[in-house]
Amino acid sequence: MINPVISVSQPQAAASVLLIGGAGLQADWRVVHALGMHAYSVTTAVTAQNNTEVSELGVLPAWQVTAQLESVMQALKQADAQPLAAIKMGMLGDELVVAAVCDAVLRLREQGQSPRIIIDPVIAASSGTRLLTEAGEQALREQLLPLADVITPNLNELAQLTSLPVSSVSEVETAVNALLDTGATSVLLKGGHFNPESATSSDYFASDSLRFWLMGTRWPERANVRGTGCLFATAIACASAQGYSVADAIVLAKTLVSRGIRQAVPVAGAYQACLGDVSPDDWSVDYQDFPLMTPQSPEAPRPELARCDTLRLGIYPVVDSVDWVEKLIDCGITTIQLRLKTDTDNPPSEQALDTQIQQAVSVCKDRNIRLFINDHWQLAIKHGAYGIHLGQEDLYEADLQAIANAGCRLGVSTHSYTEVARALWVNPSYIALGPIYATTSKAMPWVPQGAAAVERWVELLDGEYPLVAIGGINLARAQALRATGIGSVAMISAITKAPDYQAATAELQAVWDSQ
Repeated sequence: MINPVISVSQPQAAASVLLIGGAGLQADWRVVHALGMHAYSVTTAVTAQNNTEVSELGVLPAWQVTAQLESVMQALKQADAQPLAAIKMGMLGDELVVAAVCDAVLRLREQGQSPRIIIDPVIAASSGTRLLTEAGEQALREQLLPLADVITPNLNELAQLTSLPVSSVSEVETAVNALLDTGATSVLLKGGHFNPESATSSDYFASDSLRFWLMGTRWPERANVRGTGCLFATAIACASAQGYSVADAIVLAKTLVSRGIRQAVPVAGAYQACLGDVSPDDWSVDYQDFPLMTPQSPEAPRPELARCDTLRLGIYPVVDSVDWVEKLIDCGITTIQLRLKTDTDNPPSEQALDTQIQQAVSVCKDRNIRLFINDHWQLAIKHGAYGIHLGQEDLYEADLQAIANAGCRLGVSTHSYTEVARALWVNPSYIALGPIYATTSKAMPWVPQGAAAVERWVELLDGEYPLVAIGGINLARAQALRATGIGSVAMISAITKAPDYQAATAELQAVWDSQ
C-alpha cells in the first residue's frame, strides 16, 4: 500500500542548492539555472575528459574541499542568504574528500540545518576509468551513504556498491534493498541502462514506506546522451529545494530528463541533453515526457479499462444514499457517485451495502446515467454499475483486471505528481484532482491545490482523460474553476446541505452549461 504523498501545490520561494562534485558540475549548473534557482558549488576534482575518455584525473586535497565548504557555510550565515534546502553530491574522488564532506554535513546538522541530501555515487566514467578510489568507495558506503535522503546509482554503480547481479527486475529490487540496508533513507536506480531494448526507460525507487517503478519513453535515436545522470540527481535536488516530497521530486526530475533527451542535440560525437526554456513555476511539464508509475514490474501489462463516453463529465455530485441518487437524477444530473459510509461507529452490513448498490444501479438503468460506486468494486461489478471510483490506497488492493474484464469504468483520486503518474499507468476512465480547496467532508493530509494548479493539470492532461476537480467546491468556486477548462467538478455539501438542493443543482448546472 502507498502512503499518502504530501505535496505542495505551488513551488515555494526558491531556497538554495549546494552542488558538490567534479566534471558534472557543468551539467548541474545548467539544470539549476534553467529552473531559476541559486546554487553554491564545491569542486572536488579536475578532470581532462571528452565524450570518449578520461585522460587525466586530479582529486583536490581534502583541505581545499574543506575550505570551499567552510566558505559556503559562512555565506549561509548572511542575513540575506537563501536557506540551504538541498545538497547534491557527485564525484568525490577519494576517502579524504568523502570524510571532509561527511564532516560538513554533520556540522550543518549540529547547527540545526537539515537540507535534503541527494548522493549520485560516481564511481567510474562511462569509458570505465575509475573516478573514486577503492578506499573512497568503502568510505562512501560506510560513512556517507547512511547520511543520504536519496541515493541515485545507475545500473553499474548499483552492482558495484552491492556486489550483486542486476540483470532482471527481481535482481534490481534485491540489490536496491541491499543498498537500503546501508542506512540510507531511499534509493533510486537510474535505469537508463536497464533493459535497453525496452520501449521505456525504467527507474526503480524504494524506501521503507514506498516502492515503485517509474517508466518514461525511451528515445532510441538519442541513445548516446551524456550527462543525464547528473541532470536527474540535480533536478531531484532542485525540486526538493522547492518543497516537493521526495517522490514528487523524482517524478518531476524524470520529466525533465525525458525532456532533455527528447530535445538532445549532437555535440562532439555524442548528444547533450537540452532543456530549452523551462518555467521554474511548473517545470514546463509536457504530457509526452510525463512518466508512468507502478508498484508492479515494469514488464506487467497495463489494464485496458473502458472509456467514459465524454471528456466533460459536468456537475458531479457525491452522495451517500440511493434516495439522493434518485432525487438528483430527477434534477437532470447525469454523472453521480454513490459513497456509502463504512467508517462510522455503526457501518452497514455487507448485505445492506449489496442491497443499496443494487438499488442505485436499478435507479440508473436505461437512463444514460453515469453511476460510479466509491470503493466497493466487487459489488459494483456484481450489479453492473457504470463505473467505480477508487482512492490511491484502494487502487493498490483492487483487482484492476477484474474491473477491466467487467467493462466498468474506473475513476482514480490523485493529490500529487506521484499519484497522477500512478493513475496514468492504470490508464483510468477519469482522473480526479484534489483537494482543490479545503474540505470538511473528511480528514485530508494534502495541501489544497487551488485554481492555479487546476490550470496546470488541464494544460498537462486535457484531451487525454476526463478531469474532475474535487474538494471544497461551492457555486462561486465552480464558476472560477469553469474558467480553467476543467471538464467536471465534484461536490458534496454544496448540493446535499443546501437549503434548496434543487435550486442549488440548477444554479451549478447553469454555470457549467453557460460557457
